[in-house]
Amino acid sequence: MTDAPAKPDGFASSVDSGRDLDELAVAVVRGLVIDMVEEAGTGHPGTAMSLAPLLHVLLHQHLRCDPAEPSWADRDRLVLSCGHAVAVLYALLHLTGYPLTLDELRNFRKPCSTTPGHPEHRTTPGIDATTGPLGQGVAQAVGMALAESMLRARHGAGVCDHWTYVIAGDGDMQEGISHEAAALAGHWGLGRLVCIYDDNDVTLDGPASLSMSEDVGARFRAYGWRVRDLGTAGEDLAALREALSWARQDHGVPTLLTLHTRIGHPAPNMAGDVRCHGQPLGPQEARLTRAALRIPLDESFWIPKEVARFYRKGDREKSRARQAWERRQTGASATTKAPPAPSVWIQPPNETLWEGRTLLSPRDASRICLRRISSDLPGVVVGSADITVGTGTDMADEPDYSATVPTGRQLRFGIREHGMAGIMCGLALHGGLLPVGGTYLAFSDYLRPALRLAALSGLPLVLCLTHDGLDCAEDGPTHHAPEHLAALRAMLGVRVLRPGDAGEVSAAWEFAVSAGVPVVMVLGRQPVPVLAARGAGGLVRGAYVLQDEAGSGPDAVLIGTGTEIHLCMQSAALLRERGHRIRVVSAPCWGLFDEQPESYRNDVLPAGIPRFAVEAGVAFGWVGRATPVAAVDQLGPSGPAAWLRTRYGLTADRIADSVHGLLSVGP
Repeated sequence: MTDAPAKPDGFASSVDSGRDLDELAVAVVRGLVIDMVEEAGTGHPGTAMSLAPLLHVLLHQHLRCDPAEPSWADRDRLVLSCGHAVAVLYALLHLTGYPLTLDELRNFRKPCSTTPGHPEHRTTPGIDATTGPLGQGVAQAVGMALAESMLRARHGAGVCDHWTYVIAGDGDMQEGISHEAAALAGHWGLGRLVCIYDDNDVTLDGPASLSMSEDVGARFRAYGWRVRDLGTAGEDLAALREALSWARQDHGVPTLLTLHTRIGHPAPNMAGDVRCHGQPLGPQEARLTRAALRIPLDESFWIPKEVARFYRKGDREKSRARQAWERRQTGASATTKAPPAPSVWIQPPNETLWEGRTLLSPRDASRICLRRISSDLPGVVVGSADITVGTGTDMADEPDYSATVPTGRQLRFGIREHGMAGIMCGLALHGGLLPVGGTYLAFSDYLRPALRLAALSGLPLVLCLTHDGLDCAEDGPTHHAPEHLAALRAMLGVRVLRPGDAGEVSAAWEFAVSAGVPVVMVLGRQPVPVLAARGAGGLVRGAYVLQDEAGSGPDAVLIGTGTEIHLCMQSAALLRERGHRIRVVSAPCWGLFDEQPESYRNDVLPAGIPRFAVEAGVAFGWVGRATPVAAVDQLGPSGPAAWLRTRYGLTADRIADSVHGLLSVGP
């Protein structure tokens, strides 16, 4: 960094007629990045500027897509895992013809714009994934490449024949989820996946070398990737073209290209400096940088006509490729045309599905439903974090997915909850598949960041979280985590279902396959009575009356979720013997119940009637809904489940005694 800023050279607002159009185009893109961040007064210009040549070559000359139809099913996917650099992607989406106006570039980071501060799927045309939390984009790209492999194997290259690109930075490579996902990509041999690692050696604290010294290329080779180091070719357009052409050769393994760029290039005083990572250049440095780029000093959002024409050249060819694909789909057989999104599953009658069963755990009922669903919906793909049988996510005779069996529908994620959830996001983003994953409820914290991105993007996926309540009692508090259910309920955009018996499980699955949002099923493993004929259809309304008094209204309402609804029914029977009129309400999903009309909510939970909650979780969250009479508000010891239920008052007689005492005292 120099002591005094350089002086502008007086470059005027005219175009150098002898200038190479590629070079001019990259300068224009960098100018747009500077202007977007300066106009917003906030943003991350450095990485966006240094990635401009790479994104220029990739979007303009390599990416198979059609800006006129941004959601074309057989397009190449592009994930910007280093989402803070999104300004460069917005600039190129505008220039290459996506429906993103120049006014929206001016509105970068402003309220209600289609150019938010980080990429958001469904907000901006051409954005294939929501990113920002580092490392997530790498996992999502692995999921997209996995989906392409699965669908190409089933339907042929005439339907599915595209590539997935992900751009990642030092922060992405440090986050653990990228390790988990990259290892699986190599294990599965996802040959149509290309990761470009922008190693600019800058993090917010300073040089990346402060906290990072491993050989990333060697690590990826160990994962089974082919790796090529491009050195400092970040400004060499010919070298970038050649490298991307080399990468677009399917060798049966994923590809990593490493690129060493200088953040903020060509800013004369801030390039290579952490300052340009997360703050505007400022008026003086921005002007000096525009001079270095040889673009007009005083004309913001400048796009000369020759650059606009240069980027739009080839639009017809892109549209023709997409139209040819669409013609192939017209009249294609069911096995050789693009798969639709998984649709609603029409459940068989409960009395048929559960005929002859009196006791069954929700976990085992879910396994039965999932196998039935997967036979009806071929787009369902299922896996777990190494607990396949334990979570009921085993698909019987379905083969495991692998590089040699790409038609397999059983996914083995290994002990990688975070990677599993991120890859599931990618599968759902790709389309044509409904991913289902499983692990223990106590391990759900390992996947929460990816689940939150699924919620932000409205992604259809299902997580089966088992061993809830006190199901892992002998394993101790590391495995039975009473606070996790409340934590999941607090996550916006996620449907959390805790079905209590086989009938509710069946209804939960019917809801989940058509919900269009992330669904979390919390499933107990202990056998409970099958109450399939008692109104499980009320699950879609979140809560319903499971058992009621004939005649006059109840004295009190017992509200149970999951396997505790059976405790409520047993307790209600004891309370009736003491002369109390008790209504039992099953409440498998608070979120759905809160969205019901007030009249329905009042019918289920009448005003002025005492309400008592029974749940093998923390009491947190029940305030305002009910008075918890049985909950687990401590990290307890190891021990048999029956012993712990007694310790926490989760028995029918203890619940009945508590409710009787409260009713006897009166208001």
